[in-house]
Amino acid sequence: MKTKNTIKLALNLLITGLFSMNAFAQGTSIDENLKESLRKEYFTVNMLMQTEGRYSFGDEKIYGRSQFGVANARISIRGNLDNGFFYRLYTNFSSEPELLDAFIGYNLGEGLRITTGQMKPKQTLDFIPNPGATDFIDRAVITGKLVASREIGIALDGNIGDVSYYAGAFNGRNPLEIPEQDDLYFIGRLQYTFRDLVPGFIQIAVNGSHGGSASGNMGGSGPDIEGKRTTYGADFRLESNQWILAAEYLAGEYQLLNTSEDEMMDGYYATLGYAVNDEVTILSRWQNYTLDNQDFNAFDTSSDMLTLGLNIQTTEFISFQVNAEMLMPDNQDNQLGLSGVFQLQF
Repeated sequence: MKTKNTIKLALNLLITGLFSMNAFAQGTSIDENLKESLRKEYFTVNMLMQTEGRYSFGDEKIYGRSQFGVANARISIRGNLDNGFFYRLYTNFSSEPELLDAFIGYNLGEGLRITTGQMKPKQTLDFIPNPGATDFIDRAVITGKLVASREIGIALDGNIGDVSYYAGAFNGRNPLEIPEQDDLYFIGRLQYTFRDLVPGFIQIAVNGSHGGSASGNMGGSGPDIEGKRTTYGADFRLESNQWILAAEYLAGEYQLLNTSEDEMMDGYYATLGYAVNDEVTILSRWQNYTLDNQDFNAFDTSSDMLTLGLNIQTTEFISFQVNAEMLMPDNQDNQLGLSGVFQLQF
């Protein structure tokens, strides 16, 4: 009921905002008019719509059923208020109304922001970009298995020179579930940006999390766990001239649900990309994840995957992504697939 009321509120705010805006100015492009009308300091509307198609080759189905779908239909309302306060309300309508972000915060300056409510934790390099700004259509497998998409709690973040930090205390469970224990789940990230070594930038970071967790998935697609859990990792990203180079390692230790067994999962990915021009980027990614417990059959114990990607930005708001992938699980046949996304984001 609370989620439905939130969705109704988001729609009412959106409609009110749209009808209260000034008429489009003459002599400018539609994209420029849209930005001017929907982006105010105190009330900014953003939208992400993604339609997708996936095709699995052969008998082994990398994506399961080949089909078309709507990957995202997201609306965000956010703004900055007087005296440093800010807010965001973020929803997704792709399958059923889903509350993503609902937070209020206070900005003390570049060095410190305080955010309270439901939010995406800024833990891993692969997970930080929004779905409309990722290098590939899908995030790395290890990220989805170990990192939750949303948490409820309080977070501090900021920039001190070239150092960026993030620290938060959260419930550590599905945000919509009622807490079952008092333990908190702590998440942290520390990043440094080199700006003078190469044209562009180099970023390196370490991250970690630890705390209690009610029964539920480790991440969005991870195993069912309970009790304490710990994750840790490191990442690197370089963007120089037209080249993109990124790599990340992430590991998690946890206890499986209804067992006394401790489990460990870890994985990595490495990405190489080249921007042909401002509109076209070609990329490749190699990734792997491995389970420590060979008796746990809910997931393949070890898999490699190669992804080749083509990103095309046709206008400021319209883009395409095409990925060709090969999944290479241990003791199984290779699986091939082709996926594409048509995207509108403003």
